[in-house]
Amino acid sequence: MFSSSNLIILSLIGGGVTTFFNMLGGLPVLFLKSISRKLLDIGLGFAAGVMLTASFTSLILPGIEAGGLLPVVIGIFLGVIWFH
Repeated sequence: MFSSSNLIILSLIGGGVTTFFNMLGGLPVLFLKSISRKLLDIGLGFAAGVMLTASFTSLILPGIEAGGLLPVVIGIFLGVIWFH
């Protein structure tokens, strides 16, 4: 259906889909006056899981392949210290 020859159209479609789902995820904030602590914990846990998955699949593994294990471990350690 999509050919790789028109990368601009593919990037616009991918960006549009991502934008749509981000807007859809933020939509409850407009209609809820207060969010229960349990629902907030579920949402934050889900977001943390998504970010961990993105880190391992898109950042950590390619980093190990490109620069080796030691620079990646040092970077993770410095990141933990920075955000702690």
